Amino acid sequence: MDRYPFFRPDGWIKSELHDFNRAVSDEERRLMLLNFGYDEPHKEEAHRLFPDMPD
Repeated sequence: MDRYPFFRPDGWIKSELHDFNRAVSDEERRLMLLNFGYDEPHKEEAHRLFPDMPD
């Protein structure tokens, strides 16, 4: 199933944040950010971890 960026007014969902913090590699974190969407909390974290990643 394709995943598309989407807006979440409440930012991180607790289960997402828990999974993200337990990720074992930057690649795993990057893939999670792509799947979770690009609301502001995710976008800020993506830019912090992966400055070369496009918006």
